[in-house]
Amino acid sequence: MFVKAATVLAVAAQLGALFASATPIAEPAPVLGKREAGYVGSCDRSTLVLDQFAQQGMAILKGTCFTATGQKRNSRLNLNHCLGNVQGVFKYVKDGNFSGSCNGFTTRLGTASTSGQEYCVACYTSNGGTNSLNCIDL
Repeated sequence: MFVKAATVLAVAAQLGALFASATPIAEPAPVLGKREAGYVGSCDRSTLVLDQFAQQGMAILKGTCFTATGQKRNSRLNLNHCLGNVQGVFKYVKDGNFSGSCNGFTTRLGTASTSGQEYCVACYTSNGGTNSLNCIDL
């Protein structure tokens, strides 16, 4: 197929004019900054519990948390989205889905030495063994 150079230039000029007259897209809503102590730091710690009735077992943290404007809101956090089991060691891993490879009967929620909230669980290694209790500061 043969296209004349003049035709290509005319189309390019029309596209340029179109883009020059286009209304700019509004700026996206600002992303909230990280709050001190993360998710747990934005919640009333006395209300935080593990949801033992959730399908994901003891991987759901729930409680009363505060929005950026200070409003109270019931909140749930699926820890499978931020924690993983790496050879029996509990680590921060995006969509780590740890709960299927850790022993849910060992799960506990407590106060961390760093003044945060800690989540502890024993996780399996690839050879089927179980490491001792791993704790991670939420």
